[in-house]
Amino acid sequence: MGMDQTTHDMLAGEVTILVEHLSRLVHGLGYTDGLAPVQWSALRFFARVERERRTMSDLADFSGVNPSSASRTVSLLKEKGLITSSADPDNQRKQRIDLTAEGWRALTVDPLADLLAVVSRLPPEDKLALRRLTETIVISLHGANGRSGS
Repeated sequence: MGMDQTTHDMLAGEVTILVEHLSRLVHGLGYTDGLAPVQWSALRFFARVERERRTMSDLADFSGVNPSSASRTVSLLKEKGLITSSADPDNQRKQRIDLTAEGWRALTVDPLADLLAVVSRLPPEDKLALRRLTETIVISLHGANGRSGS
């Protein structure tokens, strides 16, 4: 039993509104402890990637922003004492970024903890489906919009 086009379009619209609402809720969580969502995202990025990828250009690529935006984010995190940077021994022009003790402490109160708790309670098959669908949407939108330049 298939879905007619009108029902399909209505369902797509409902899902779009729910995704937009979720996005606003998650974005709003990010304004805590004196950090903006983009700064939290950068802190999480530097905490979880291997050392070779802890650079401003890798942050820009991951975030889909231009290098100057990534540079501003890194500068603000440095000013707040959450990260440090040092020259890469293999390439002096590259700066490797590391979290400070204060940066690691900040992540213990990560505002996404509430979202993590909700997702953690989902059955494994729902988590896998959500991951697959979310990844598909993110990749499709990123490809459609290119780099945001923000």
